[in-house]
Amino acid sequence: MAPSTAVDFHVTVGSGLAQFGRSNVARQHLELAKGLAEQHELNAWYFKIERLLDGLATSPAMVASPEPDPTLSQHEFVLEVADGLRRHAVSAR
Repeated sequence: MAPSTAVDFHVTVGSGLAQFGRSNVARQHLELAKGLAEQHELNAWYFKIERLLDGLATSPAMVASPEPDPTLSQHEFVLEVADGLRRHAVSAR
């Protein structure tokens, strides 16, 4: 999985969890995404995640859902997410 896809996955999961009141688990996913963004020098992602973490600290339910990676077409984006979810399901067993 490309680093930006992994970051996008964890940001999406973290944002979704925050919207359902699971702020502790959401923070874990966002922190993981932030670490990956820093490691792979994905600066735009890094600063976006910082804002999401700040929002999580002040109002957990208000963390916005992220926009899809603009470099992927909608079809490619759906395939990437589906593939990531499949791999995550297999690794969680």
